[in-house]
Amino acid sequence: MIKPGSFHERLAAMAAREAADAGGDPDRMAEAIEGLADALAMMVAAATGGNPSGMSTMLEGASNYAFERTAHYAPVARFLATCRRPAGDKP
Repeated sequence: MIKPGSFHERLAAMAAREAADAGGDPDRMAEAIEGLADALAMMVAAATGGNPSGMSTMLEGASNYAFERTAHYAPVARFLATCRRPAGDKP
């Protein structure tokens, strides 16, 4: 469970807002993803003290978690994409 006011909650809200504001613009979404990846890299480097083995382990775990969460959000993303499509367009 996400704690109210936690970093996790604040970051999730900020990412959701950016995704909504981007409105499906691939360049804006790519910029946001790059920013998140850069922030993740900084946090992993700090958490591991720059130890390559620790960084590899932590990034592998983060990648697995990202795939799991992406699958979780995919149905909602597909629905929202259909909402943005002009009437008559097919996926």
